[in-house]
Amino acid sequence: METLPKAKGFGGCLVDLEIEPEQRFGFSGNWREFAPIALSNALLTLVTLGIYRFWAIRREREYLWSHTWFLDEWLEWTGTAKELLVGFIFAAILLGGPLLILQFGIQALVFQGYGTAAIVVSVITLLFFNFVVGVARFRALRYRLNRTYWKGIRGGSDEPGWAYGFSNLWKWVANYLSLGSAVAWSMTTLWNDKWNQMSFGNIPFRSTAKVRPVLVPFICLYLTPILLMIVTVTYILVQGTMIQGVYVFIDAPPAIRLAFFLLIAFLIYTLISLIFVIYYAAFFRNAISQLSWGDLRFSFEAEGGEWFMLFLVDALIIIATLGIGSFFLGYRHWAFFAKHMAVHGELDEAVLQQTSTRNEKYSDGWLDAMDIGAF
Repeated sequence: METLPKAKGFGGCLVDLEIEPEQRFGFSGNWREFAPIALSNALLTLVTLGIYRFWAIRREREYLWSHTWFLDEWLEWTGTAKELLVGFIFAAILLGGPLLILQFGIQALVFQGYGTAAIVVSVITLLFFNFVVGVARFRALRYRLNRTYWKGIRGGSDEPGWAYGFSNLWKWVANYLSLGSAVAWSMTTLWNDKWNQMSFGNIPFRSTAKVRPVLVPFICLYLTPILLMIVTVTYILVQGTMIQGVYVFIDAPPAIRLAFFLLIAFLIYTLISLIFVIYYAAFFRNAISQLSWGDLRFSFEAEGGEWFMLFLVDALIIIATLGIGSFFLGYRHWAFFAKHMAVHGELDEAVLQQTSTRNEKYSDGWLDAMDIGAF
């Protein structure tokens, strides 16, 4: 049994935490401790019309990082609410202005009868947006590594993210032209592209994920909507000659027919969602298993069913609390990742030094401006 340096317990008191030697990555948080943070964040964000969300993010990350250990030391979050706010304002001005101008420009072209020109401008706008999404995802991960400290060491990257933005753009085009059949390949290669530009201290990350391990669940995900569409179209085409039971249903009262179709729609949505979760679980396991930091390797063992329950309970919490429970989701997801993450190998701390990458001036406010995540 190993005792880590003192961690913050309930009320901010310092406590010793004993862990098993094989527990090299873990989380000591408790939802009862986090509840006052989540509830006050929700209340203050509401009464300030969303302005407090940047302070809410800082408080949440400070709690989650300070209750997470890696090897034999706790993590530390050093980002500030001001950085988050400035990053958001910067992104809103840089992106919101041009997109607003383009939107009005497209409408003006349509009203004046320049439909072809409007389509061209719309395509350019969509391409620009996908480029910016790529840059935003890259910079969000770079910022979070930069503001994460472990043993006084931080992470980051000197890459500005433009190359990753272009990679995200042309792979999005490839997905569009291939009718979505290249999604698994693009997700895997983009994961590698991003992590291979990151480092923590003077040791770079290396990601060598391959698409082959996720092909089977992706093919199932890809073909399921197509097969359901074929079945639906076939039913419509032959319903006039089907067995008597179909006619009995068609002649049923409208309320029963509506309930039936809603049930079918719900079952189809649930089936596709379950297959997607199974695919994403396979993708995440594959991606993490091929990620390394020096001589350390990582693995993630959550199965599709566990992911499905995570998202299902998320939805139930949000519905039951009329949205207030969304402030607990960050805690739930962090605890989920920490529970299923494992570290293998040994780190030679003698070679670990502080990174030479630059300190970030802005936060991941680009992502906040577009309401997307870092991963």
